[in-house]
Amino acid sequence: MPLHTHAFILNAAPPSGAKLTKSSMQFLRHNGSTVIETPITFRPAYMAAMTVGKSGPEVEKGSVARTEIDALWAAVVSLISDKATS
Repeated sequence: MPLHTHAFILNAAPPSGAKLTKSSMQFLRHNGSTVIETPITFRPAYMAAMTVGKSGPEVEKGSVARTEIDALWAAVVSLISDKATS
């Protein structure tokens, strides 16, 4: 895998199983880009959070936004770790 100084993440995306999300990730990868597999899906909690200076997981009832953000950070840490050891 080539060394990249950036990675793409899809934001406000349809759920990860959606055809458009999958094809967008494939397109980016096909052109040699690093793509983080965990998209941030469209959820009102993220918009509401901006209006009160909080994060999506802080304003959403339930754990879906928390799960997305935790998965994103785990992917970022893994990517950095992989790049540091290669």
